Amino acid sequence: MPESFILRDWQSFYMLAGTASATLMGLVFIAISFGARLVPTQADSSVRAFVVPTIIHFGMVLSLSILTVIPTYTTPWLSIMLIGVGVIGIRYALGVLRQLLLHHQKERALNTHHWSWHLIFPMLSYLVIFATGIGLFFGLWWLLNLLALAVTALIVIGLRNTFDLMMWIVNSRFKILSTDFADYCNGHTKGEQKLYHR
Repeated sequence: MPESFILRDWQSFYMLAGTASATLMGLVFIAISFGARLVPTQADSSVRAFVVPTIIHFGMVLSLSILTVIPTYTTPWLSIMLIGVGVIGIRYALGVLRQLLLHHQKERALNTHHWSWHLIFPMLSYLVIFATGIGLFFGLWWLLNLLALAVTALIVIGLRNTFDLMMWIVNSRFKILSTDFADYCNGHTKGEQKLYHR
């Protein structure tokens, strides 16, 4: 089978993955715009550990999807591209590790969900992408199935982390409204409180 036909059956998958990642990236930007004033200026490590990686994962899936559907690739080009994406992703995951450790020192103890969804699962996905690139040099085309799994995993990771971010924004806004209402109640009569509560 000619090299140009190897990923032809995967084009629909990667077009769908790229569209999903671009759409979800837009959702993250909307979430950031809603929650921008809720993040203190000194919480740089929190943003770098929890928000930026989600955008990076979606961006990696989008880039990988675009590069994969190029019709004129060769096996060495595809392998080098996958190895490059894998190396960049692994290196970025190590940077997230540093940000998680900084956040852990400044804020509070991180739970296992933070470590799993922001470090371990993305790192495994990028390792699979890297391994697929190496395997393609040796003609192991069945690794394309693992590549699809890694791409899907990055979308699921980003989706879960976006949901987590949205829930944090909702909870933070609720706490602010509750505090504002409590402050308001301290200086007004019960009748005025009922009017404000409506």
